[in-house]
Amino acid sequence: MSTPRTRTGLRLALAGLRLWWLVTAVVGVGFVASGCTSNSISARPRAFGPPGTCYYVTSPKECRNQGASGIPAPMPPVWLATYWPYYSSPAYATRVPSEDEDEYANDLKTFSSQNQDLIDEDASDGEWTDQDGNTWEGDPSSDPAETDDSSDGGGDSGDSGADDGGGDDGGGDDGGGGDD
Repeated sequence: MSTPRTRTGLRLALAGLRLWWLVTAVVGVGFVASGCTSNSISARPRAFGPPGTCYYVTSPKECRNQGASGIPAPMPPVWLATYWPYYSSPAYATRVPSEDEDEYANDLKTFSSQNQDLIDEDASDGEWTDQDGNTWEGDPSSDPAETDDSSDGGGDSGDSGADDGGGDDGGGDDGGGGDD
């Protein structure tokens, strides 16, 4: 038969074990969350060039790798400066063919060293979209999905990506069914 002293020791040991599990779970979630919010951005340009064109940094294959339609064309400096946060991100780097990675890295390094003023002036002038289809102008980090006025129409505090039928869905239609 166990004594009260043994039970107290067992309770303390189990409490310590539970505390250790809790701490490791919290730390683990912190590591996972920090990996999800790395320097990459979730926004991308609303278009990859003017209608009928797809701009690329180094290789025309970049257009195909991101599923963009249009005729591939070298990216003008103003476009690269405007969308610098995307084209210099790890998210875009995955679109660059492996055989062009070194040239791409050199192109970015050269561009940033020669055009930093242009990047500073233009990098918050773009038209952006996120994975949920929200669109906005300005800074890529100003994703409306992070606010209550996201274009999915939900009046939500974040963005589930689904239009729950409320508010403006970004389509410019006020809900009227016929011609005015």
